[in-house]
Amino acid sequence: MKAGAIEPAARTEEKLDYRETTDIVQSFFAWKPAPVSALLVRLFSRLMRPLEQGTYRGRALGGEPHRPSWVIASPLTVFVLPETGRRHKLFLAARLRSTGPVNIIQDPPVGEKAMAVSGEGKAPKRKKGKQARAERGRKQSKMAEKIARAGLARTGHRQVEEDVYEHDLEALIAIQRESAVALTVVPIIRAFHQLTPDAPATSMAAKFYRFRPLHLFRKTTNLARTVRTARVKNCRPLILLSWLDSNTSPDLCSQADALRMELMGNIESERRAMTGPPLSPRREVKRRVLADPMLSAYMQEYALREGMTREAAIAEAREYLEEIASDYRVGVARYFCRVVDYFFDKFTDGLEVDREGIRFMAECDSRSRIVLACAHKSYVDPLLIGYTMFRCGMVPPQQAAGLNLNFWPVGWLLRHSGAFYLRRKFAGETLYREVFSAYVRYLLAENYTSVLFIEGTRSRDGKLQKPKTGYLGILAESLRMGVCGDITLLPVYLGYDKVPEESAHVREMAGGRKVSESMKGFARIYKSINTRLGKVYVKFGTPMSMKALLGEHGLKGTAEIVSDGINRVTPVTARSLAACALLAPGTTRVSAAEFEEAAGSLLRFCERRRLPMAVDADLDGVKAAVEWLAREGHVVPEERDGENGFRVEGYGRRFLEYNKNIQIGHFLPSALSAVAARSMAPGDDDLQDLQEDATGFLRRLFSQEFVFSPARADEAWKLDHQMYSGVLCSLLDSYLEAYLVACAALGDLDLEKPASTEEVVEMCFSTGERMLEKGVILREESPCRVAFKNALKSYREMGLVEERLVLDDEGGESVLLVPGESFDERQAVEDRIRSFLRREAPRPA
Repeated sequence: MKAGAIEPAARTEEKLDYRETTDIVQSFFAWKPAPVSALLVRLFSRLMRPLEQGTYRGRALGGEPHRPSWVIASPLTVFVLPETGRRHKLFLAARLRSTGPVNIIQDPPVGEKAMAVSGEGKAPKRKKGKQARAERGRKQSKMAEKIARAGLARTGHRQVEEDVYEHDLEALIAIQRESAVALTVVPIIRAFHQLTPDAPATSMAAKFYRFRPLHLFRKTTNLARTVRTARVKNCRPLILLSWLDSNTSPDLCSQADALRMELMGNIESERRAMTGPPLSPRREVKRRVLADPMLSAYMQEYALREGMTREAAIAEAREYLEEIASDYRVGVARYFCRVVDYFFDKFTDGLEVDREGIRFMAECDSRSRIVLACAHKSYVDPLLIGYTMFRCGMVPPQQAAGLNLNFWPVGWLLRHSGAFYLRRKFAGETLYREVFSAYVRYLLAENYTSVLFIEGTRSRDGKLQKPKTGYLGILAESLRMGVCGDITLLPVYLGYDKVPEESAHVREMAGGRKVSESMKGFARIYKSINTRLGKVYVKFGTPMSMKALLGEHGLKGTAEIVSDGINRVTPVTARSLAACALLAPGTTRVSAAEFEEAAGSLLRFCERRRLPMAVDADLDGVKAAVEWLAREGHVVPEERDGENGFRVEGYGRRFLEYNKNIQIGHFLPSALSAVAARSMAPGDDDLQDLQEDATGFLRRLFSQEFVFSPARADEAWKLDHQMYSGVLCSLLDSYLEAYLVACAALGDLDLEKPASTEEVVEMCFSTGERMLEKGVILREESPCRVAFKNALKSYREMGLVEERLVLDDEGGESVLLVPGESFDERQAVEDRIRSFLRREAPRPA
């Protein structure tokens, strides 16, 4: 195929200037509304929001993340629509608030289907023969008219060859080649927010489902309710001059095809974010999951092993799938968001969302599989991430929720808002695991955005817990099977100035038991919130390639790197800083001078490390946070001997400990170095080697407590931690005391009398009370159920204790703890922990 090109009459001439470029572009692509059309544009513009302000007419979020890239109808901006018609042009002009000329390109042209952007698509085939020649003649005639209007043919400055361009994109590229100014190309998507299309029917049952009265009623009402949620939206703009610099092919046709592929990819990426993959009926989803080749082969093997028929195995798998699968309904999600609006208005001071993270999800390559790896601090988290994306004009993601939440009406609401359920443990349930894995493979194959709560359950002590690898393992297995080329893991921090279940978590830290989920339990949480929760945060980290991480660090390393990505974007809040400053002295009475000195040191540390700070995280904000804590009764302001201060004691210290833990990941490397330096004697030789050895011991000791990413270099040396050694050491003192208590409690273990983990934890609490009375430990907040359990895991790795499988009288199995092979080293470990606390071992009587 021969394509035309705009050629200069003489190579020595200058390129087209701004005026000449605008004349040519508008002559080729401009559409100007007629008087009646201009009137309709003015009318529609009153009903439709401006194009650059997004497409969902909902409440604004902090940072306005629902705004796409800002565009206007300038003479050098060309809008590309997959299809054009008068109404589409009217809607676009109305969204742009423009009654003047708008440069519009229809691509692919009429009669040609858009290229697939799933990675398997090919460019549309060129027509041949008489039909192609006739169509080409029509295009040449239209182009000749444009040329004549522009006055460009055979001019002294430029000429256009008689063999004109087959597509407008070729003309656009040719114009940009000859112009000195940059053109902006803006792809436009036509879709309804919150109106997910139906998937093509692949069976008679699916075809019948589409004509069911209830389904037709839902589609009709959804269409009526979303008529104002936009029909056009701009995707990521493209600067054509910069694009040509990176695509230097001399063939104009090849460049046009490459540009078309990128523009269609941007459109499909935005479409996926807005509407999600086409929805199939739930019956069709089950059929496709059960037809998974790996699952089918396993069900046959399972039936032979268990001595049942294949039909019975399929029936069991179908029951599991009924328990697992989500059933997203946009109407339920819409009204659910209105309920969440009420609660957020009542209890919070605003929702702060990372704008760049939302933009990444909207503009990410449509072939990428996105999995959001989220922190988990509250029952509200699944609502928060779904609500945020819904309010940003996106379809809510598919979320892995614990089966314990599947009770009416919460389970019904979550399932119809995109949640799918999983059991906490798969041990012994091999068929269930295979069914769940097949469902995850289905979500990946259909390109759903999904959510993974990487801790597995809510954090009970505020900090990010060690990651669980069960769900990540299923994703890694899917990658090995070739379900998709790669998975993009996006770390997400979901947090609050005050966690809604703070009181319940503090009770568990103090030794209380977890209460099973129920509607009454949620009602108690609602009634227990007697103050506002402050701001709510949704922060996105750096996207990561799961395939690359697995190849370099393995599954466990991948999980820790993703968790570290969450820690990196955790905002430092004024409430957390206030808790750190109040606990820093380690005494019941904290003077105002001690508090301000500790708060100032923490703020300077954050400034030097350039940590992500909340808006109110300054000295005035920290003081206001102390007043907030005082109103809740956790801190008591008092004046003693003419000096202002605070009394911090009893249960209030545990609340402060919980809030301190939320941001401890930012301070951990420097705090470990500070504690290691504190254990050194002033006259020690080889001080650096000793400190490195001490830091290594601390990392092993806290291996089950904190996340240590294999990809993060040790950055502690970059900061002179001695400047802040006192306040940094205080951040870990409670953990050191908890591990000291656990190590001492292991002395009561008997090889002949194994004890369960819960029994050993109770022994730790009893030992902690005695050590607190004797002054061996000084902090009331140190005895903590979470820290004791993590300490026992760490001591198992050290060999101080080991697990033993014991059978009861009824044949049931239980795992009990007994002294391990290295139990004799327990006293040495205890003495080492004392050295970090600068505490002397008690002398024998």
